[in-house]
Formats: sequence, structure tokens, C-alpha cells
Amino acid sequence: MSNEVHHPPKDHFRILLEKIHEMLTETTEIREDCVFLPKWNMTIRPEIEQLEGRMAVLNFYVYMPEWDEPLFECCASTGNDSETAFGISITQFVFCFMNGVLAMLNDEEPEPLESEFAGKNHRWGVYTSNSIGLGESTPPESDDIWNMLRDHIVKRLGNQSVTYVKVYASKCIGKDDEQVIGEVRINDIPSRELSDMMAEVAKNWDVEQFASKKQFFFIKQDPETKLPNRYAGASGRAEFASKIKTSLDRFLSINTQEDYDDYQENLGSIIGDDTLAEEIIYFLPEAVAEDAFSEMKFAEDIRISIGGAEPVVVYKNQLTDYYPIVKIFFSMLGSNVFGEQTNEMYRMQVGNSSIYSCVEQMSENGVEDLSKCVMTSTTFNPSKKFEIR
Repeated sequence: MSNEVHHPPKDHFRILLEKIHEMLTETTEIREDCVFLPKWNMTIRPEIEQLEGRMAVLNFYVYMPEWDEPLFECCASTGNDSETAFGISITQFVFCFMNGVLAMLNDEEPEPLESEFAGKNHRWGVYTSNSIGLGESTPPESDDIWNMLRDHIVKRLGNQSVTYVKVYASKCIGKDDEQVIGEVRINDIPSRELSDMMAEVAKNWDVEQFASKKQFFFIKQDPETKLPNRYAGASGRAEFASKIKTSLDRFLSINTQEDYDDYQENLGSIIGDDTLAEEIIYFLPEAVAEDAFSEMKFAEDIRISIGGAEPVVVYKNQLTDYYPIVKIFFSMLGSNVFGEQTNEMYRMQVGNSSIYSCVEQMSENGVEDLSKCVMTSTTFNPSKKFEIR
């Protein structure tokens, strides 16, 4: 009979909360499953997605009432064991992501920036986080990265309160090959164009084995140029989600072309927002089809021809509602909100897209490898009631 003492497993989630609480320089409180920063009325809600082998994947949601959307960061790390990787992920979050967030909140030497969107001028301050590098020394410096991306980021700014840019690059030299990764995400949405640029940078690093670099740029809009968002705040987001649910319920009831014509014509008055109605009608099917045919490459911009006018080119990132609509849609699917009709909802959205029509045409023409296909910018033709926002 063994005399070995078996200790109960550590509560890693509690350790995660305590580590964030200890490592942040601001005054913090642990409140149930969150860390709260009273000075800023900010809540950090962490999640442990994976903790096994040599891998740790931690998710962090950062909330402030005045922000349009919560900020999100995923820290994935490897180490000699899961405990080491766990510690690295926490350190990355605190000393990189939260360093940038707090620099923004404390207004630490922002770089001024100006942009134009939908005929309106917007002013911003740019705040740079610490960079986290693993492995060998990883040039270029932060200023070089920002200067390379700056003009491309400006073109993707809309009317959000805060836009945050994640930059990650790595290069690993194997026995017979090398692996290069470049990643740029804007409000946690990957940009293929900018990621390719970062990959080219990492490709030229002088590395013997491995090097990586991660950094954030937080871009806060001047309150004087921020236009109102009717769906801001917790109550606004709840109303936004409710209107999307109402719209999707109506969409599921479509059986004939007459039903669809009625859906298009009357949805705006039903939910009390003509623009949101047309965004759901036109944008959502294309976004769902992008998910269905994810091996393809899609343009990051779209063209909007309001009432038949000359098309206006905008990036999807710029639109206040585009990605929040998509996020809520997939959240509803994941929560099985539509019950037995969940798969039907997904199928109907995909089938209602222009992307699906293009894929069908390519299939008829003998195209089998969709990964080699690049979709150009889609043109949408909403009514004169539509506002670009």
C-alpha cells in the first residue's frame, strides 16, 4: 500500500484571477469570476480554453461601459510544461495587452491621427503597448512596425470609440525548412493583406532557431468627433441583439419569393431601424458564406451604392454594425437559439449570398480548388434610406 499523499488539483482559474490581481499596477479587486479595476469601472473576465501538455490557451474579455464592444485577447503559449505555458500567457496579457490598455486610459503620450469615414472627419490618439518577444532578438522596432502599417490602419478606421490592432510575427528554422507567421488583427478580425505584410517582415529576420514578436496599438477616438451609436452600452447591445433575433426569426419563415419580397420591404419598420435591416439582409449572408467557404480569399472592402448612386468603398472593419451582427449571429447558432432550425438558418443564409452563386458558377466551370480563388469586392445596393455608419 502506497504512502504517497495525493493533493487535490490546483484551482487554476483562481490562480489566474490572483495573478492578474497581483501583476497589474492599478488597484484591482477580485469579484467572483472577474478582476475589477474601480478607477476605470473596468472588468476583466478571463477564461481557460486549454491547459494540457506543454500548451496553455487563455482568453481575456475586457469591458468598459462607454466602449462599443468589449476588447478581446487570446494568449496561446508553449513551455516545458503546461504550468510554464500558463505563466507565460498571463505575463503576455498583463505586460503587453493590458500595458497598452492602461497607457490609453492614462493618456500616455498619444500620437495624433486623423481619418475620414462616410464624409465625416475623426480624430484619434494612438497608444503603443510593450512588445513581447520570445526566442532570439526580433527586429524591427515598434516605430518601424507602426510606420509600415499606419496608412493602412487609417483607411480601416470608422466611428468606433476604440480600435485596437494586434501584431504578431514569428520565424522558426527547422531541420529541413522554415516556418514564418505574420498576423495583424483589427478589433480581433484578421486582415489578410496586413498579415501578409508582417509575414514578409518576419521572413527577413536573421534567425538561427526561433524568434517571435507581439505588440498592440490602441487607437482611441476624440469624444468631440465620435458620432452617437444608438446601440452602445449594455442596454443598447441587448436591443441590438433583440432586433437581430427578430429579423432572423422572420427570415426563417420565408417560403416563397413573395415572402422574401415582404421581408425586404417591411423589415426596417418591424425592427425600427432601416439601416440595420438592410445590413442584416445584405451583409449577413455574405459573411456567413465567407465562413462556409473559408478556404477562399475575400476582399476586406465592400462597395455600397445607396439608391443607385456612385458606389462608396468602405472596409468592413469601418462599419459599426458589420462584425457585431456577424458575432451575434454565430453566438446564437452556438447557443442553439433556433433549435432544430439551426442548420437550416445557416444553410439559408449561405444560399442567399452572391458568394454561393459564384461558387456554383465556378463548380460548373470545373473549378475544384477553392483555395486558389480570390473574391473581389462585393457591391451592395441598399435603398436611399440606408446610412453608412
